[in-house]
Amino acid sequence: MSEFEAQGLSNVIWGLAFAEQDAACAMRLALLEFHQRIGECDPQALSNVAWSIAKSLAAGHEPLLLALSSASIARVKKFDPQGLANLSWSFATLQQHDPVLFARVGETFLSSSSTWEPQHIANFLWSCARCQVESPPLLAGLCAASSCSLDTWTCQGLANLAWSLAKLERAENSLLERIITVLARKIRRCSPQNTVNLAWSFAKLLAATSAVLELLASQTTRTLAEFSPQHCSNLSWAFATMSHMQEPLMMMISRHMLECKEECHAQDIASLLWSCAKLAWQDQALLKHLCASCIVKVESFSAQHMAMCTWALGCLTLPQQELMHSFARQLPRSRGEIGTQGISNLAHGLGKQALRDEDFLDFLSQEASGSFALFTNQEFAMTLWAFAKLHFLSPPLVAGACQECLERRPHLLPQDLVVLSWAFARLDVGWILSAMSAEVQKSIPELGPQDLANVSWAFAAAQAGAWSLLEFFSISLCNREGLKGLFPYLCQSCHQVEDAPMMSSIAQEARRQILELEVQDVSNISWAFAKFGLRDAHFFEVLAERVSALVGCLLPQNLSILCWSFAKLELQKPKLITCIMQECWKHVDQFDSQGVSNLIWSLAVLAYDSPSLCQRLSQRAICLVHEMTAQEMANIAWGLHVLQHGNTLQCFLQHSIGPFSRMAVRDGAAWVDFVNVCLEAQEASGTQWPRPCYVHRSCWTPDPLG
Repeated sequence: MSEFEAQGLSNVIWGLAFAEQDAACAMRLALLEFHQRIGECDPQALSNVAWSIAKSLAAGHEPLLLALSSASIARVKKFDPQGLANLSWSFATLQQHDPVLFARVGETFLSSSSTWEPQHIANFLWSCARCQVESPPLLAGLCAASSCSLDTWTCQGLANLAWSLAKLERAENSLLERIITVLARKIRRCSPQNTVNLAWSFAKLLAATSAVLELLASQTTRTLAEFSPQHCSNLSWAFATMSHMQEPLMMMISRHMLECKEECHAQDIASLLWSCAKLAWQDQALLKHLCASCIVKVESFSAQHMAMCTWALGCLTLPQQELMHSFARQLPRSRGEIGTQGISNLAHGLGKQALRDEDFLDFLSQEASGSFALFTNQEFAMTLWAFAKLHFLSPPLVAGACQECLERRPHLLPQDLVVLSWAFARLDVGWILSAMSAEVQKSIPELGPQDLANVSWAFAAAQAGAWSLLEFFSISLCNREGLKGLFPYLCQSCHQVEDAPMMSSIAQEARRQILELEVQDVSNISWAFAKFGLRDAHFFEVLAERVSALVGCLLPQNLSILCWSFAKLELQKPKLITCIMQECWKHVDQFDSQGVSNLIWSLAVLAYDSPSLCQRLSQRAICLVHEMTAQEMANIAWGLHVLQHGNTLQCFLQHSIGPFSRMAVRDGAAWVDFVNVCLEAQEASGTQWPRPCYVHRSCWTPDPLG
């Protein structure tokens, strides 16, 4: 080695970079010797050695690279364009960010850009992108030089150019349009890597029009046999990002992935699942294969990969309990690294899958509780939505969420307010809604039909089940700081949340959007107004018309809720109730115990007499009597009694007295109603009911017979 001249050493190093056999020892010795002679080298030798280190990906040569940088900067004006492009490419490939070197190369380029070949421009721009060089004049000059010679660029050059623009987040529209024009002529020469890079780049810049994606799809179908799993995942990601569903292409990718023998890595699996979710692509064979691969490779998954997969499976409503258990075991190693978006996506995915994995949720609760201030509004709202959906009540989580909600109220968007209202109501901390009502009321004109229904439901549910002040204090002792700022709202509304002006605004907006209200919307809104006892005559007129139009689409639960709501508000709508009851005939065997109870009670309140329907509902009630609450049995008995259906009542009481008397009845009103009906029925029929019916079960009053 000591006998070689500097130029000869650079040639040896360049040759060893191509060696097929192991040449690491020779390369190391040659580089050590070259480092001693670096001052004797010309620019070509410097760029060749830098290129050789990058080509062989030799590690541990940072001192030599620093020396190469210093020597190159000193001689930068003597380099030709190829040498400068190779030098910058080498440093970028080795991830050696050298701002001074890139600045000097950039200055040289700007003074002589007309002498640079397309490949040299592409390599230098790629290097700037890889090292995230922030120099607007340089990048503008590179884009201008690229545009001038674009017709002569190869497919790889076009792909590298597009990739660089995407990496630098520079949406140069005129240049992108020119790339598309040239690409249309050369598309058949694109390799799989070129095709994928182009698709990824245009999607990243949100510049992938349908025409571009169809062009890339056509080339993919010709070369798909050469695609690796990474190619498939990146291409799918691009199409999904642009929400462009190309079913023939997705079918081919699915088939290819199932037949592909190459290893599928964690990033590929996560990207493919995410793409399937975004495109709503329900290929069960592919999804099963990807989920099985997740379980096998779970230890190689990062927190981001697990979040992507969980979110995707939630959007696809594809519960994967075994996989979620596997993720739950892996997540603790990512503690503190998962990020707010990851927490939100994981929680959202579990919520959509309706999987209540205690370990998984406990981990997410701990991660979220201490970092709510870092969440975006959407992440905050969706995380709370997921915990509410799964009814996972963690005291630190709830206390932190309440405090955070109060602090960011003025900055919440209408959709965030809707989601949070629903979540807090379902988490049984609906009292916080009193603090949000002003913001909610201001946002009502911007809400859609489903949003109006959800907000109505949330505020009504909060009234029905708000926590008491004492209960909140008991769960908040572990977070005394979290109580600051909450006390006024707790005192104001720890038992009840009601905002009549807000509900009036909802009624006005719902009237305006009445034709857009769907089945669940009309059901939720009518229930909410009934719970509040708010009778808005004009609103219920149009609501009744909308219900009549939807009556054929109403599910059993909707039928019973609507009937109960009109009865609770004592709104006599004979035509509507007749339509609802006719529909009930078709679904009697599908009503649950609460539905049967609500219907019979409502018929009695509305004085709507239908002996045959009552008999069928009573028969259904007898089948469900062992699932009923005391209130439900009392309501059915009271309703049949008021409607004077003696024989039907007698039959129901024969089956319900035993179950009712065995209950530890804590509802005094239900006890009184049921016993009074029994007594009057006994007097009317002369039937002697079993003595256990009258056994005292409550401390609120003496024995009812006394």
